[in-house]
Amino acid sequence: MKNILKIVALILFSTANGQITKPLENRGGVEENVYYKDFNNVLNEFEGTYEYNGPDFYFKLVLQKKIAENNNVWWTDLLKGSYQYIANGTEVNFLSDPMASDDNPARVQARWIVNGNPRYCPDCLQNEKWLRGYISDDTTNKSAQIFMAKKVVNGVEGLQLWLAISAAAKEPWESDNPIFLPIGEFFVRKL
Repeated sequence: MKNILKIVALILFSTANGQITKPLENRGGVEENVYYKDFNNVLNEFEGTYEYNGPDFYFKLVLQKKIAENNNVWWTDLLKGSYQYIANGTEVNFLSDPMASDDNPARVQARWIVNGNPRYCPDCLQNEKWLRGYISDDTTNKSAQIFMAKKVVNGVEGLQLWLAISAAAKEPWESDNPIFLPIGEFFVRKL
């Protein structure tokens, strides 16, 4: 019932504002006054709580779908999240409300749905859908690209993650601030 009300509200909103609705999948660039909708509910498949607990670090990720987020130019469905990162026994970042505003210090967002096997996941199938977004640590002004693919490893459902240094980082990586994100590839199991 809740989803039906959201759909009706979105239809009324887009009709009243003359807004155009386009699919989020393989969207390319963005246009003003367009709503990029997750028609096939691909983002829903990535929602949940995930965890990596290895000898080198602990990483917990919480992801939730947000419908029709407005950035004052266009609207989009997206995956929002937060994370906890513990390295060498020290909590570097902490979980907070994944749907919190952009002041969230440990923030994850993904709104690019892509088909095909990404370079970090050579055993992913060509028709698999995966996500591209970013993960940020606002306490150090660091950010990285995050790539997510649904995987089952040894019978355990989860996500294959690849975090890569982002060219959009607010400060150069060579600065005195240490990196506070687990850059690299790892599997997080779904809790």
